[in-house]
Amino acid sequence: EMLDPASGQLTVAIGENTLGGDPSGMVQKMSTEFFVQVYRSYGDEPVKRVDLAAGTVLATISGVTDAFGGMAYDSVSDLLFVGERKALDVGIKVFQGNGTKVRGPIPFDLPPSALAVIRY
Repeated sequence: EMLDPASGQLTVAIGENTLGGDPSGMVQKMSTEFFVQVYRSYGDEPVKRVDLAAGTVLATISGVTDAFGGMAYDSVSDLLFVGERKALDVGIKVFQGNGTKVRGPIPFDLPPSALAVIRY
């Protein structure tokens, strides 16, 4: 859903039928383009690149099964970081902004639960 702060009007940008599930998280890539975590069922949460202005799915990011570990996008390097929680594939996966996998999973002792890009 999108909220117009001037009018207070709420509209649906892209529906669950188009996404194939419930949006559970999103990060902005640019303008109206976003990466969206789509919850379909326990352990099944792919990431899709969408255009909210057009209300369309542009692509599904290949290689992500359970993105319940969160996402972060770095516009400086054009990299998407995904917290994969699938058993035997747990860790951070890194993708170029076009969806090409760069590396991962980068393993950790515990499954990821939230991600952020911090530059200082």
